[in-house]
Amino acid sequence: MATIVYENDDVYYKGVVTTPGTILDELNRTYPRFTSLIITGNLAKLYDVYINDDYRDDKLTVFVPLYIPDKNYSIEESIAACKMSTLRGRISLDTLRSSPRMVLKSLNAFNDVIVESYETSTFVNGSKISVDKIASCSNGNIVPIEYPIWRY
Repeated sequence: MATIVYENDDVYYKGVVTTPGTILDELNRTYPRFTSLIITGNLAKLYDVYINDDYRDDKLTVFVPLYIPDKNYSIEESIAACKMSTLRGRISLDTLRSSPRMVLKSLNAFNDVIVESYETSTFVNGSKISVDKIASCSNGNIVPIEYPIWRY
């Protein structure tokens, strides 16, 4: 008897087992390059927690760049990139747009996230938010942005 295993060719980072409905699950399906940073940095547990409670305060907001430079990131670079792109709490688009300028704390203690809102667009550290692709997951939100908010 043979067992056939099928892996979707659309997934960039193969072999990642995720909990359905979590940030890591959605990232692996839609933003696999960012998933590779999470796996390289050994941060999967942070993004793969299923939370079935809207009132818990341990949810996250992840700013995921649509473009990630093609290079081999070290473990340290991967950890820094992920933590600079992640905030504690589920932050909605309405909240991000609620003030002309706000400064938020990322999981990386040394880097703030600066959100600037204008009439037609909202920017995170100078990178425009792609409002039509925001994903809500059990453990937080994924907010796509044009470019990385970390230095590469």
